[in-house]
Amino acid sequence: MDELSDLQRALSAALDDSTTLTMMLVGKSGVGKSTLVNAIFGREVAEVGVGGPVTGHITRHNLPDVPLVLYDTPGIELGRSAADVLDEIAGHIRELQRGEQRDRLHFVLFCVRSWDGRFEQFEFDLVGRLAAEVPVFLVLTQCPAADDPAVIALAAHLDGLDLPVAEGRAFPVLAEPRTIGSMVLPAWGVAELAAAISRELPEAARRTLAAYQRVSSELRTAEGHEVIDRAVRMARAVALQPHIAIDDELRHVQAAMVARLMAVMNVDLDPAVVTLVVVEVAARLQFAWDYLAQPWVVLVRLLPSQRAQAAEEATRRLGERMLDRCADIARRRMAGEELTPAQISWILTKALSIEHLGSALTADR
Repeated sequence: MDELSDLQRALSAALDDSTTLTMMLVGKSGVGKSTLVNAIFGREVAEVGVGGPVTGHITRHNLPDVPLVLYDTPGIELGRSAADVLDEIAGHIRELQRGEQRDRLHFVLFCVRSWDGRFEQFEFDLVGRLAAEVPVFLVLTQCPAADDPAVIALAAHLDGLDLPVAEGRAFPVLAEPRTIGSMVLPAWGVAELAAAISRELPEAARRTLAAYQRVSSELRTAEGHEVIDRAVRMARAVALQPHIAIDDELRHVQAAMVARLMAVMNVDLDPAVVTLVVVEVAARLQFAWDYLAQPWVVLVRLLPSQRAQAAEEATRRLGERMLDRCADIARRRMAGEELTPAQISWILTKALSIEHLGSALTADR
């Protein structure tokens, strides 16, 4: 019972080490702000979020069961002076950034419609004010194609302004397919934007973005590999401790890794499902580590460097197999397949054969 309680505490800590991702949308009316953020997260964020006004014109949206906060601004040109717009938006951001850490903005998406063909002085000034407080991503929305002359011309103009924006450039996108006559232009550019946002985020917020964005499987997988690498380093450190009884601590490291992988890959964050999977994994890991109790490998347990190598290899192999299965589940869901919690548990645990885990611990010994 104590072992299960320790394991559950490790799981709880693993699932609680992410953070709420907080962002703001800024731009003129009709530029496609909501369409853009809905495309990134694969859901109607602004429309379905629960929230209310925090100033006369800024609305905060909280999504049920999703660690995302969105501050939405109406058209920045509607019925107000440029000075009022600047003061209200920049003032609210300044207030957030000087408040509690959990309430601070991570980034702003500043949207400019590509076919407007211009960037006004008050927009220039607003970008400067915002960038002094928080990373600002300048996004050219409703771009028909990367080689469109109007898109190229506006992007070149903006790049020449030396705006203090993330990565020093504008990001052209078409957030959703666009129909022109009988031709359908495919969406593009949003995955590149999401990858750029990820590069600007602190670690915990980056994990949240990777888990909940819906435009880049590569982004999610890359974060999964980061989770594995961290767990491998921790496993080595545990195995190098000056005592023999490392099994429990190592299982906690590996169990937490499995939980984090499930979170990053957004497989299923129901605590009961996560616990079911990881307890099964832990049981199989216990059996696999019992291979090291065999007399012919006792010497390995007495050599810290060999023990550390075994722990590293076992942890990486477990992580890579779990990541592969999580990616398979994500692909099946994207294809429209409905998977029950029991099916998810079976897919993940079935992949972890005792023979496979044991071979990771005894190979080349």
